[in-house]
Amino acid sequence: MSSESPRVLVVERPIDTNDHISAMLTTAGYSTRTAQTSQLALDMLDDWQPQVLVVDMRVPNVEGHRFCTSLAEQPHDSNVPVVLLGELSNMMKAAPIVPFGLVSTPFDGTQLAAAVHRAAVHQADAATA
Repeated sequence: MSSESPRVLVVERPIDTNDHISAMLTTAGYSTRTAQTSQLALDMLDDWQPQVLVVDMRVPNVEGHRFCTSLAEQPHDSNVPVVLLGELSNMMKAAPIVPFGLVSTPFDGTQLAAAVHRAAVHQADAATA
Protein backbone atom coordinates (compact mmCIF):
# COMPACT_ATOMS: atom_id res chain seq x y z
CA MET A 1 0.00 0.00 0.00
CA SER A 2 1.04 3.57 -0.47
CA SER A 3 1.93 5.83 2.44
CA GLU A 4 -1.41 7.63 2.00
CA SER A 5 -4.09 6.47 4.43
CA PRO A 6 -6.56 4.15 2.69
CA ARG A 7 -9.99 5.71 2.22
CA VAL A 8 -12.82 3.83 3.92
CA LEU A 9 -16.47 4.67 3.33
CA VAL A 10 -18.65 3.59 6.25
CA VAL A 11 -22.34 3.04 5.55
CA GLU A 12 -24.06 3.02 8.93
CA ARG A 13 -27.13 4.19 10.74
CA PRO A 14 -26.99 7.61 12.36
CA ILE A 15 -24.50 7.62 15.19
CA ASP A 16 -26.54 7.02 18.30
CA THR A 17 -24.63 4.23 19.99
CA ASN A 18 -21.29 3.85 21.70
CA ASP A 19 -19.60 2.05 18.83
CA HIS A 20 -18.71 4.77 16.36
CA ILE A 21 -17.33 2.74 13.48
CA SER A 22 -15.77 5.67 11.67
CA ALA A 23 -14.02 6.90 14.81
CA MET A 24 -12.56 3.43 15.45
CA LEU A 25 -11.16 3.26 11.93
CA THR A 26 -9.79 6.81 12.07
CA THR A 27 -7.97 5.89 15.27
CA ALA A 28 -6.54 2.86 13.42
CA GLY A 29 -5.07 5.18 10.76
CA TYR A 30 -7.69 5.21 8.01
CA SER A 31 -9.20 8.19 6.26
CA THR A 32 -12.95 7.74 6.73
CA ARG A 33 -16.21 9.23 5.65
CA THR A 34 -19.67 8.17 6.77
CA ALA A 35 -22.90 7.94 4.82
CA GLN A 36 -26.20 7.42 6.62
CA THR A 37 -28.20 6.78 3.43
CA SER A 38 -27.64 4.42 0.53
CA GLN A 39 -27.95 7.25 -2.01
CA LEU A 40 -25.32 9.34 -0.24
CA ALA A 41 -23.02 6.31 -0.14
CA LEU A 42 -23.48 5.69 -3.87
CA ASP A 43 -22.73 9.35 -4.60
CA MET A 44 -19.59 9.15 -2.45
CA LEU A 45 -18.35 6.13 -4.43
CA ASP A 46 -18.00 8.35 -7.47
CA ASP A 47 -16.87 11.52 -5.71
CA TRP A 48 -14.44 10.19 -3.10
CA GLN A 49 -13.45 6.80 -4.58
CA PRO A 50 -12.90 4.80 -1.39
CA GLN A 51 -10.64 1.74 -1.38
CA VAL A 52 -12.81 -0.15 1.14
CA LEU A 53 -16.50 -0.11 2.04
CA VAL A 54 -17.71 -1.00 5.54
CA VAL A 55 -21.45 -1.64 5.61
CA ASP A 56 -23.32 -1.85 8.90
CA MET A 57 -25.94 -4.60 8.53
CA ARG A 58 -27.12 -4.54 12.14
CA VAL A 59 -30.85 -4.37 12.76
CA PRO A 60 -32.59 -1.95 12.47
CA ASN A 61 -30.20 -0.58 9.85
CA VAL A 62 -32.20 -0.87 6.64
CA GLU A 63 -29.77 1.48 4.89
CA GLY A 64 -27.04 -1.19 4.87
CA HIS A 65 -29.37 -3.62 3.11
CA ARG A 66 -30.58 -0.93 0.75
CA PHE A 67 -27.01 0.08 -0.10
CA CYS A 68 -25.94 -3.51 -0.87
CA THR A 69 -28.93 -3.95 -3.17
CA SER A 70 -28.18 -0.66 -4.92
CA LEU A 71 -24.47 -1.50 -5.19
CA ALA A 72 -25.30 -4.81 -6.87
CA GLU A 73 -27.56 -3.02 -9.38
CA GLN A 74 -25.32 -0.04 -10.17
CA PRO A 75 -22.52 0.07 -12.76
CA HIS A 76 -20.03 1.23 -10.09
CA ASP A 77 -16.60 -0.31 -9.78
CA SER A 78 -17.45 -3.66 -8.26
CA ASN A 79 -13.81 -4.24 -7.34
CA VAL A 80 -14.05 -2.17 -4.16
CA PRO A 81 -13.94 -4.72 -1.32
CA VAL A 82 -16.92 -4.67 1.05
CA VAL A 83 -16.68 -5.60 4.73
CA LEU A 84 -20.06 -6.35 6.29
CA LEU A 85 -20.66 -5.76 9.98
CA GLY A 86 -23.47 -7.40 11.95
CA GLU A 87 -25.00 -10.70 12.98
CA LEU A 88 -23.98 -13.48 10.59
CA SER A 89 -27.55 -14.60 9.82
CA ASN A 90 -28.58 -11.01 9.06
CA MET A 91 -25.59 -10.43 6.80
CA MET A 92 -26.02 -13.59 4.77
CA LYS A 93 -29.74 -13.37 4.05
CA ALA A 94 -29.77 -9.73 3.05
CA ALA A 95 -26.59 -9.08 1.13
CA PRO A 96 -26.97 -9.38 -2.66
CA ILE A 97 -23.22 -8.88 -3.00
CA VAL A 98 -20.24 -11.09 -2.31
CA PRO A 99 -18.50 -9.50 0.68
CA PHE A 100 -14.74 -9.45 1.04
CA GLY A 101 -15.04 -9.84 4.80
CA LEU A 102 -17.53 -10.37 7.59
CA VAL A 103 -17.21 -8.97 11.10
CA SER A 104 -19.80 -10.39 13.46
CA THR A 105 -21.14 -8.54 16.46
CA PRO A 106 -20.26 -7.97 19.16
CA PHE A 107 -16.94 -6.72 17.83
CA ASP A 108 -14.10 -4.51 18.92
CA GLY A 109 -12.08 -1.99 16.99
CA THR A 110 -9.18 -4.41 16.55
CA GLN A 111 -11.36 -6.98 14.74
CA LEU A 112 -12.83 -4.36 12.46
CA ALA A 113 -9.46 -2.72 11.75
CA ALA A 114 -7.95 -6.12 10.87
CA ALA A 115 -10.74 -6.87 8.37
CA VAL A 116 -10.40 -3.41 6.80
CA HIS A 117 -6.60 -3.81 6.65
CA ARG A 118 -6.94 -7.10 4.76
CA ALA A 119 -9.38 -5.47 2.33
CA ALA A 120 -7.14 -2.43 1.81
CA VAL A 121 -4.08 -4.61 1.13
CA HIS A 122 -6.10 -6.70 -1.30
CA GLN A 123 -7.32 -3.55 -3.09
CA ALA A 124 -3.79 -2.11 -3.28
CA ASP A 125 -2.42 -5.39 -4.66
CA ALA A 126 -5.21 -5.55 -7.26
CA ALA A 127 -4.51 -1.97 -8.34
CA THR A 128 -0.84 -2.73 -9.02
CA ALA A 129 -1.48 -6.03 -10.81
